[in-house]
Amino acid sequence: MKLIILNALICDIESELNGKYCDLMIKDGVLQEIEQSKKKAFDNSPKEYKRFDAKKALLSQAWVDLFANFGEPGLEQAENFESGAKAALRGGFAKIMLSPLTQPCRDSKSGIQNVVNCSEKLPVSIYPYGTVSVKAAGKELSEMYDMQLAGAIGFTDGNHSVENAGLLLKALLYLKGMNGKLFTYSNDASLANGQRIHEGAQSTYLGMKGSPSMAEEIRIQRDLELLKYANGSIHFSQISCKQSVDIIKKAKKQGLKVTCDVAIANLCFTDKELLAYDTHFKVIPPLRSQSDQIALWEALADGTIDAIVSNHMPIETEFKNLEFEYAQHGMNTLEAFLPMLVQSKPAHILWENVIKAITVNPSNILGFDKPVFQVGAPISFTLFDPIHSGQFQIKNSKTKNNPLHGQTVKGNVLAVYHKQKLNLF
Repeated sequence: MKLIILNALICDIESELNGKYCDLMIKDGVLQEIEQSKKKAFDNSPKEYKRFDAKKALLSQAWVDLFANFGEPGLEQAENFESGAKAALRGGFAKIMLSPLTQPCRDSKSGIQNVVNCSEKLPVSIYPYGTVSVKAAGKELSEMYDMQLAGAIGFTDGNHSVENAGLLLKALLYLKGMNGKLFTYSNDASLANGQRIHEGAQSTYLGMKGSPSMAEEIRIQRDLELLKYANGSIHFSQISCKQSVDIIKKAKKQGLKVTCDVAIANLCFTDKELLAYDTHFKVIPPLRSQSDQIALWEALADGTIDAIVSNHMPIETEFKNLEFEYAQHGMNTLEAFLPMLVQSKPAHILWENVIKAITVNPSNILGFDKPVFQVGAPISFTLFDPIHSGQFQIKNSKTKNNPLHGQTVKGNVLAVYHKQKLNLF
């Protein structure tokens, strides 16, 4: 495809063109020219180039999601590869890393190969995680080497914390030897009380057992001690509280090979949303206090938190439209990702810092080539408008379990260019 993009505001903190309006010429997925916008740009270009006026919308590297849940295999009625890929694309994402917690879970090379094969036919690139343990049960190591050869991008037991310290240590040592990537969710189940809601003022008011921040904090501290012993690397998935931020910041200063991410729901909402018993807000990890939310945003701004993930979890209506106690955890977030960011981003935090957490940083964590706006380099991009206002509707995912569905919000993804195709919305 031959394409010219006009009047796009570059949003890339690592580019010298950041904050400048630019025109881009693209041929077959490669950036041919990029220059500051001017009248009659590329007027002498061949007629076969399709021209698109960005009208001063923001253009960034294509977005990367480090963690999402699709239902296939086993739960296709909630989300299959096709519907999930369309939802991701509409949300601005070009690359999606998939949780292995399906039915059956992806703990062998055949499950990994299935995702790799399906990805070739989809408009986005999807990459599978393999489990750390067999059936994500935390009892014995999975066949990680075989899965890596089959295309596993990393290893995680999803939102199942690895309770067995010895098993996690073995995984750290094993993956160090094969240069694999370990992603771990931190939660001490003996303290978490089922992770219904955050333990605090709201849980006391509602009369519910809460999950204390300590359940996350203690598990992170344990895993860091194991990391020191193994001299390996670890990524903490979906941290949710101020204490976790403080511990990870200290670990990074000590030179430990640590990265981490935060789920969009924990940036966007707090446990105050639970006062109406709205099951849309029943998620893992639980929504924390406002002070935790503030700490997460500040940690994103200062680089302690490396990435934002969708933690996309589509849940069918019959499993959400229940009493709070019995409703399933999860929020459908891929298509709502930008509106959720817009409504919650503090004014002093730059879009460039936010976008880095869904472009450059995830790419670095995964070992992808660093995305750059450079002539001769491959290009994928997301074009978005954080000011646009309109009614938000989930249109591509099979489920609608997001509190913004049907609401008037700001933020709209206009286009995603990936796999040499411009997808307009």
